[in-house]
Amino acid sequence: MNRRINLLEEALLKSRAAFERAPNMFPLASVIAQIQYLLDGESGGAVDESRLATVSIGQIAARDIDTFDGSLAELLYEVSAEARVLLSEAR
Repeated sequence: MNRRINLLEEALLKSRAAFERAPNMFPLASVIAQIQYLLDGESGGAVDESRLATVSIGQIAARDIDTFDGSLAELLYEVSAEARVLLSEAR
């Protein structure tokens, strides 16, 4: 399995666990959906470039998750960087 898929799977697992601990942390629901989209695309699904451009995981991590779970936020920053790479690859 490639490094990007491993990163996305780890982020998805940790984001879901955080959401279970704090179900009122609604930004995590958006993060989970966005990571699942990235994972689906990386696993061979079609990637809609216009939707890829709207991935906001890094912004959500900085605004809402950093004070809640700093280690998860750091992981999400890595995911955000990979999303930018994916966007540049899609162009």
